[in-house]
Amino acid sequence: MVLRYRPRRLRCARCGVHVEAVPWARFWARVTTTLARAVAELARHLRWQQTARHFRLDWKSVATIVRRVVAYGLERRRRRSATVQVVCLDMWQASLNAVQHHAPNAQVLFDRFHLVQHLNRALDEVRRREWRRLSGREKTSFKRTRFLLLKNPWNLTSDERERLSTLVRWNSPIERAYYLKEVFQLFWTYRQPARAAQHLRRWMHSALRSRLGPFKELVRPLRAHLDGVLAWTRLWVSNGALEGMNNKIKLVSHRSFGFRHRFPNRRELHRRDLSLLCASPFTGGALITLWETSHKTRGNHSN
Repeated sequence: MVLRYRPRRLRCARCGVHVEAVPWARFWARVTTTLARAVAELARHLRWQQTARHFRLDWKSVATIVRRVVAYGLERRRRRSATVQVVCLDMWQASLNAVQHHAPNAQVLFDRFHLVQHLNRALDEVRRREWRRLSGREKTSFKRTRFLLLKNPWNLTSDERERLSTLVRWNSPIERAYYLKEVFQLFWTYRQPARAAQHLRRWMHSALRSRLGPFKELVRPLRAHLDGVLAWTRLWVSNGALEGMNNKIKLVSHRSFGFRHRFPNRRELHRRDLSLLCASPFTGGALITLWETSHKTRGNHSN
């Protein structure tokens, strides 16, 4: 059945043209809300050309529907950014600038995951420098020590503890680097900001006197962002679990290669194990849920 209806239009000399509001379509839409929602939903799983063929629509009509859905969701997201209370991120200045611009009222917290990552990189750089300094025979003692140094002490086996103890006693720079890495970890146990700040200042003083370049370089960003680091003592928020999601997002991005239209938000409607936020302007309800983890295992979908 095909329903054709022409909404009534009223032209006012003072306030312009008004179009009759109908319950099944938006005033600017050329399709009903039910059809628009179905198109946007199916476009998350199929190519737009396949979606257009399924509903007997033009490809441009599908693109227009998806574009409006995504634009509405992004605008809704911008309005909600004013209510954000805490943002957990790394020390990249571009990320910090974006937070200050879009969520100026939010408390910035620098992520524990990335801080530990910086510590591990500094320790590994010291190990590499010592490796390059040693002769061929001495390098034998350094073989397979990278993860031994980075591993948490409570996860070491008895043999690993003995080998690590021998290594740090034998090499003074490695000993200092390992000491700095482990002493910093005590920061995560503090609950009082004043005591945590005192611990960090002592650690930074030790790092500057250690004569270890990678750790001395780490002091500057810590001092510049000390308030965001100390926020951990009050908030206890970390991005560690979300880092795993980034790999899945990269997979979605790769699956969008070769898409013929330059409209970038096609990837935001692609759903595999995650779905991205996009409220529907056609229904006023949530069409796509933000970061909702799927409870069912889904197979691979076509781009």
